Amino acid sequence: GGPDWQGATPIISKVGAADVSVSWEKPANGGSPIIGYYVDMEAAGDGVWERIYDGVNKAGVLSITATGLHASLTYRFRVFAVNRVRASDAAEASIRISDRMA
Repeated sequence: GGPDWQGATPIISKVGAADVSVSWEKPANGGSPIIGYYVDMEAAGDGVWERIYDGVNKAGVLSITATGLHASLTYRFRVFAVNRVRASDAAEASIRISDRMA
């Protein structure tokens, strides 16, 4: 089967005025080694998800930094783990930049 987050969510922390770190722990692999991760981002509830990280074949990378964000907006992030069977369901978290002062 595919990877399973088992209820885990990404950790989002502010690392600058307009930057956040998105990190995650390795999920259960579903019986096939995890080969990497995707991260998607959506801004201000507009429903448009953008792939901001394609980490297939980089299984050791467990965090990314999203830069150039706007302080007044709320951002949602989805992390997908990928093994040789399929991608996981999304693990999701959000942050309003102005609520997390560095």
